[in-house]
Amino acid sequence: MKRLLLITLLIGYIYPCVAQDKPIRTEESLEGTVIYKKTTTFEVDGYTYQCDVDDGSQFVTLYNKENKLTYKDIVYKATGKIYIGSWNEKKVIEYNSSMSKQADFIVDEAFTKAMADELGKREFTITMLLSPDTGKVMEVNFNFTTFSPYA
Repeated sequence: MKRLLLITLLIGYIYPCVAQDKPIRTEESLEGTVIYKKTTTFEVDGYTYQCDVDDGSQFVTLYNKENKLTYKDIVYKATGKIYIGSWNEKKVIEYNSSMSKQADFIVDEAFTKAMADELGKREFTITMLLSPDTGKVMEVNFNFTTFSPYA
């Protein structure tokens, strides 16, 4: 079985994005809405999503239910060693403008223009799992807390 290099991109802010016709969340505003407080499965436009909430930390993982790699270890393809990141490590991932644009597109698809404006420059994490053979995005998941504005 091939080992995969999983890449986590920390998005420093959500761009005021173009409104989408069918975002995952469809409220006009985030104010007063809370959807991701407990572990649940839901469907939007024919896709089934899983929301896992860790009761202790209130950490949310949101992903397509068909994802197979969301909770797998990140592994260096060449060595097979598990990757454990830290803030003071050498960069193992180089900046790639096309991946940055892909991340922006994913964010734009997830939120309406009004939601993006309301969230402003608050952070959350997008994990993009890339194929080591093609470089294409295989899976995506989002991470945030239940007490963040994304919940």
